[in-house]
Amino acid sequence: MVAAAGINFSIGFVLLVLILFRVGDVQAAIGAPTGQPYIAILLDATGSVDGTSILIAYIIVALIFCSTNVVTTSSRQLFSFEVCRSPDGFRGCQTGILLSLILIGSSTAFNNIASLFGVALMGSYIVSISTLVYQRLKGGNLPRTRFSLGRVGIYVNLVSIAFDAFVFVVVRTFPWFVTLDADLCCSKTFFPPAPDPDPASMNWACLIFGAAVIFALGFYRLSSYTAPVESVRPEEDLVQVNVENEGSEKGIARVHDC
Repeated sequence: MVAAAGINFSIGFVLLVLILFRVGDVQAAIGAPTGQPYIAILLDATGSVDGTSILIAYIIVALIFCSTNVVTTSSRQLFSFEVCRSPDGFRGCQTGILLSLILIGSSTAFNNIASLFGVALMGSYIVSISTLVYQRLKGGNLPRTRFSLGRVGIYVNLVSIAFDAFVFVVVRTFPWFVTLDADLCCSKTFFPPAPDPDPASMNWACLIFGAAVIFALGFYRLSSYTAPVESVRPEEDLVQVNVENEGSEKGIARVHDC
């Protein structure tokens, strides 16, 4: 896993350097008729429509594999949530449909809401890793893991928190379905793109994210939430049951309370 991540990050860094040196006119790439700046960058770099089409086809195939990986992971997580008494999945679909209807009224509001996914993602990383670091420094009992970095793990966690905090405040990321304009692309996570913004150009991410955090904390405080890990028996407490099958062979079945 570490080797795969290292290879991906190394190749990604090389690709980033090449793009930065061949990006050309940034404003022209953002305002390209295709609506996708990377297509304009590739066309400017290759100077060939056929070559650009081949590179785009490769990107599409890579995105298909990435989407398959995401769907597989999400389906396994959804299954585990359903086993451990998760909220109704259909209710989440209703929320997604209602949020998509905002685009009919205002594309600015929809883009600001949709762009929060990067902020929420980095925030979830910071909270989870900070909790782990706190337990390690406190000397709390952590579940046994199948993969561990040993003593290096705590330093990796601290570097991760510092990097995520920087990305959380400074860098702004967008999902693929958000249409970027020059002002929105150049804005930071919680900062407007320019001083003295008007309501249309204002970055409302700070307000929306703050309201969501306050609501989540209030809901957590008022509700009785039981984490799934609390309903799973530790490894040493798993019950071993001898089961005789048709071949008179004995197996061991692990019984979980979930």
